[in-house]
Amino acid sequence: GVFNAATVNPAEKVEEDGTLPVAVTVEERKLRRIGAGATYSTLDGFGAEAFWLHRNLWGRAERLRIEGGVSGVDGSFNAGNYDYRLGATLGLPGRFTPDTDITLSALADREVLDSYTRTGAETSVGVVHYQSNRLTWSGSLFVDYAEFEDAMGKRRLGLVGGSAGLEYDARNDPLDSTAGFFASASATPFYEWEFGNPAVQFDGEVRAYQALGDGGRTVLAGRVTAGSIIGPAPAFLPPDRLYFAGGGTSVRGFAYRSIGGADSTTTGGKSLIEASAEIRQGVTDTISV
Repeated sequence: GVFNAATVNPAEKVEEDGTLPVAVTVEERKLRRIGAGATYSTLDGFGAEAFWLHRNLWGRAERLRIEGGVSGVDGSFNAGNYDYRLGATLGLPGRFTPDTDITLSALADREVLDSYTRTGAETSVGVVHYQSNRLTWSGSLFVDYAEFEDAMGKRRLGLVGGSAGLEYDARNDPLDSTAGFFASASATPFYEWEFGNPAVQFDGEVRAYQALGDGGRTVLAGRVTAGSIIGPAPAFLPPDRLYFAGGGTSVRGFAYRSIGGADSTTTGGKSLIEASAEIRQGVTDTISV
């Protein structure tokens, strides 16, 4: 993200001490960047967002991004039903080791969904270490405080905790997989201080891909996701930590986070098992169904 171009040129001959000089020529991108966007949906209404970005903040490829947005602006013009977001993220690449990145973030937002409304703020510090081209591990510490309103009423909940996760990517192509698999697992212990409840959340996912025939135009893809929270009853847990299903990456044909609970009231659950399978058929080099 710092450089627009880089050229690496080795020297013509080896030095007397056995080393080969290498000249690296780089072209730096502009340090600052601003962006803006707008959306319209017949279901959600209008939305707008903007960001300001500063690259190479202190000369070690640091990346500061400040962003804000509003969405859900419909014909009623009721500001209480809008989604708001204002946050800042500072990325520090190559700390401790060249393959270790640190991220500091702070976010204040309001999210209005069919199942709950959240108004709160959170801050976190995270670390990602790229062990190899396939194995990545991560960890974070976070503090989160928010007010929620759902079928169980209005309440305020505060969390302090951390997480640890592993990812193993053995796919032949992350953007167009025809072979291999992807697996991830994480554990997130936290303490909710308003009601004095400890809890721990476990999540895992496996995706697998297999092409049929020599051409590889027909691919079988499958995914299994599972998670569970060990802790208090759902009424004493933040709804955004509970499990919901629905949406394009979950259960297609259902609205985002619209499935959850054992009765007609969508309240979210403490455990989730989700599975899907599909057949991907290539029609041309650029079109598949």
